[in-house]
Amino acid sequence: MTLSYVWKPPRIFDAVTASASHHWFSSQRLSIDYGSESDFQVQFKLKQLTAVLKYADYAADRFATDTRKLWLQLEYVR
Repeated sequence: MTLSYVWKPPRIFDAVTASASHHWFSSQRLSIDYGSESDFQVQFKLKQLTAVLKYADYAADRFATDTRKLWLQLEYVR
């Protein structure tokens, strides 16, 4: 399931995009529930520069361990 929204904010940025997703992970065989993950992203665009802030939160049930990650991505196009 994914929700997203795009809007044109006042003067500072050309556009801002926000999205949120949630995923459920399970095996196809034996219906084992592995866990779920929530993802959040905000993207800011200013002329040739794009900045993306991402956050992911994996809640393990029977596979791997709980994991949280936060990262920033910058892109410059000439």
